[in-house]
Amino acid sequence: MKKSLLILAAVSVLVMTGCRSNKPETPVQETKAITRFCGQWHITSFTGFNTMPDAYMNITYVEDIDSGEELSVNGFSGVNYFFATILGTNSFPLGNNVGSTKMMGSPEEMDFEDAFIQVIALSDDWKVSGGKLTVTYGDKTAVFEAPFVNDK
Repeated sequence: MKKSLLILAAVSVLVMTGCRSNKPETPVQETKAITRFCGQWHITSFTGFNTMPDAYMNITYVEDIDSGEELSVNGFSGVNYFFATILGTNSFPLGNNVGSTKMMGSPEEMDFEDAFIQVIALSDDWKVSGGKLTVTYGDKTAVFEAPFVNDK
């Protein structure tokens, strides 16, 4: 009798734990981590370029019912406007998800823009610290400053 009660208890525990959802929950600190990228970021320095055009990125947090957390990224890369969506908290770099307008500029402007888009699209790392966003790809680094810092 004790043996069958023990087996019944074990089966009950397995059934109860097996019915849990496997959907991962987003911890509060993870949501705060993704919002640290939000804001308007103006480029201040970029490896290999001495003069900076008025390039910038706007990053906005979007909570979508279908896809969960998203960051909407858009901005101006010196000649053209670009846009992208980042799903979740670990989706950097932007990859092939970047679209842009197709205007032509001077050779110098186009060189900057090509390098700029390459760094944000293929980046190895995005870091926010002290009101600055640093985006790195290989030996290239783009540093942005936020006129208004989102400290959520």
